[in-house]
Amino acid sequence: MGGASSIEIRHCLGAGCRTGVVGLDTAWGVVRGSWRGIVETEHDMVESLGPVLTRVRLARGWSQLRVAELLCAASGTPTVTRHELSRWEREERIPSGHWLGWLALVLDVPVEVLTAAAGLTRRGRGPAPAPGPAWARLDRKATTAEPAGLPGRAADG
Repeated sequence: MGGASSIEIRHCLGAGCRTGVVGLDTAWGVVRGSWRGIVETEHDMVESLGPVLTRVRLARGWSQLRVAELLCAASGTPTVTRHELSRWEREERIPSGHWLGWLALVLDVPVEVLTAAAGLTRRGRGPAPAPGPAWARLDRKATTAEPAGLPGRAADG
């Protein structure tokens, strides 16, 4: 992907500081540290999953359909559609760890980058609303959308 080199950084936490050597990849930023498995960079911390998926897909010149087909072929599971990929890119849904692994393989992106981006997306969502009883959701639907012109109903006029 990009050229790799290493740099020395100083990491201070509280009263103690440590120096370590980290690998630098020009495509993804800092990827590995000598004292810690993954070193998050500003790039990793700022970008949530949707933009990462979109950027990488477009950089390869692939459509959402192409990525979905590659995911199905790689995983042996024919259930991912371009619509699901669109939901992931728009962050309406977040893929499970299972699909993050396959996305990393298909898109040739470190799984750690996708996992960190998915975590950032999850943290940005806040807590999920508690689901109400099913009858309450049906009542809301009935009061918000009254169908007109159905057989058996008198037309307003």
